[in-house]
Amino acid sequence: MNRYVRIVVVLLLICTLTGCAKEKKNKETINLNESNMIDINLISKQEDTQSYWGGIVHNFARGEGGYYYQSNSEFLMFFDYEQKDSYPVCGIPDCAHNSNSCNAYIGHGIGKEQLETYYLIQTVYYYKGYIYLLDNNGNLVRVTPDGSRREIVANVYVYEGRTGISLVFYDDSVYVYDRNPDDDRKKERTATITRYSLDGKEKEVAVEYRGIGTVIANANAYGNQLFFSISNLNVKEEDGKSEYYQGYDGLYVYNMDTGKCGKAIDKPITDYCVDSE
Repeated sequence: MNRYVRIVVVLLLICTLTGCAKEKKNKETINLNESNMIDINLISKQEDTQSYWGGIVHNFARGEGGYYYQSNSEFLMFFDYEQKDSYPVCGIPDCAHNSNSCNAYIGHGIGKEQLETYYLIQTVYYYKGYIYLLDNNGNLVRVTPDGSRREIVANVYVYEGRTGISLVFYDDSVYVYDRNPDDDRKKERTATITRYSLDGKEKEVAVEYRGIGTVIANANAYGNQLFFSISNLNVKEEDGKSEYYQGYDGLYVYNMDTGKCGKAIDKPITDYCVDSE
């Protein structure tokens, strides 16, 4: 095990569990360039943020009685625990599931047909009884478990042919960040995590960090805290030559109830897992 991973695990396990007041609205944006170290307080809640998926892709989501996933870029599928079988997310009687009229259809287009609106691959989420997808217009879309109804929650990103948008759900809100750097990785940029309420009425930038080639990565919710790492483009001068490499700047924690945020571990953490017990 990497020594930095061991450091994360040990420090998290010895943290004291404490309570905090909930202040959901009107929280100020946290500038992480100016933030200090912060204690980790793991507050348990009866919510499943599915932090165990993690990683770059999110092609699976655990739902009631099974898993939702994309078998390819065309249809949304469901794997049933009891039946040990997969089938399209479609409740239309006698549907053949072979055209874009199927409730499970989310692809670019069957055959030569190209649809104006389609859904990104490897972005399947499930939260409080609904499936959530991202479409090519930058919208977060809420889908009923039978696929019969789709509703735009909010416009959460700009799609330019590729995206690194990732989502974390908590307390009827979704936290959105982009894990991909710009094409010009050597320029200064501001990376953010933005909260949207799932009723579509609220939007606020929770945290921001400015640096060269800066990206926010590996965001996951444990309890009421959003853990994430920050990566910057660093330069090493040697023998008159400049060598660029992506370096990591610690593990950060944002308390989603109080709006407080800071660095929890000042080490180059590239990945982590939290045992809240």
